[in-house]
Amino acid sequence: MEPYENTASIKAVTQAIKEKKLRQRQRLIKIYTRRLFFLVLIVVTGISAYWLDKSDLFRVKSISVSGNIHISDEEIIALSEIVPGDRMWLLTKGSVIKKVSDSPWIKDIRITKLQNIVSIEVTEHRILGYKVTDKIALLLQSGDFIVLKESQLDWIATHALISGFDDEQLLKKLVDSFSLVDDSIMMFISEIHQSSISYDDSLIRLIMSDGNQIYTDFEGLDLINEYKLIVNQINPANKCIYFDALHRAYSSRPCEGE
Repeated sequence: MEPYENTASIKAVTQAIKEKKLRQRQRLIKIYTRRLFFLVLIVVTGISAYWLDKSDLFRVKSISVSGNIHISDEEIIALSEIVPGDRMWLLTKGSVIKKVSDSPWIKDIRITKLQNIVSIEVTEHRILGYKVTDKIALLLQSGDFIVLKESQLDWIATHALISGFDDEQLLKKLVDSFSLVDDSIMMFISEIHQSSISYDDSLIRLIMSDGNQIYTDFEGLDLINEYKLIVNQINPANKCIYFDALHRAYSSRPCEGE
C-alpha cells in the first residue's frame, strides 16, 4: 500500500503546483489586460482631447459686449484680453472681471460663456456732473474724474455743472451724499454749487432745470428725492427751497432779488 500512497501523494502535489501556476498565469493575464486597457484608454483620450482642442468647438468664436454707454465695445474687449480663437476652457470669469474692472467707468461686470460666444455685460458708474478747470472732466459716482476728449464734449449737455468742492474731503462728502439720490432726480439738476453762509462754507446750492434753487447740507441732500412732490406743494413764486436735515423738512420763499 505504501507505493500507491506515495504515487497518489506525488500526483496531488504535481496537480496542486499546476493549478497554482495556472492561477498565477491567469492573474498575470488580468493584470496585463487591465494595464493594456488603461494604456489604450489614455492614448485614445489624449488623441481625442488633442483633436477637440484643435477644433473650433471649444474655441472663442466671438465676444459680445452690452450695457456700456460711454466706454466702447472695443475698449472693453481690449481690456478683457480675449481674442477669437482662444480656448474657452482656459477663460476664467474672475480673471476677465479683474481685467475689465481696471477701467474707471466700470462698476459691475457679468461674464457668461455660451457655446462659442463670450458675453460681457457691464454696468457703468453714474455720472454726477462735470467740472471745468483747465480741462473738462466728468465726476463719476465712484469719485473718479474722467477727462473728456474734444470729441466727447457733447456729453456734458445732459449733466450738471459742478462748481467748487475743490477740497478732497468736501468732494468725497458730495459724492457720498449723491449716492442716496435717485437716478430719476439727477436729470432735473442743472448745476451743483458749493455755497456758504457765516457758519458753514460747505453748503450745497442746486439749480434745477425748472429754475428753482435748493439749499441743503450733505445730510439733507437725499430729501431731493421728494422734489416732484415738494414742487407741487409750494407757492410757484417761492423759487428758493431750503432743506432741514435735522427735522427732515423743507421750507420755501422767493429768492433774494426777486
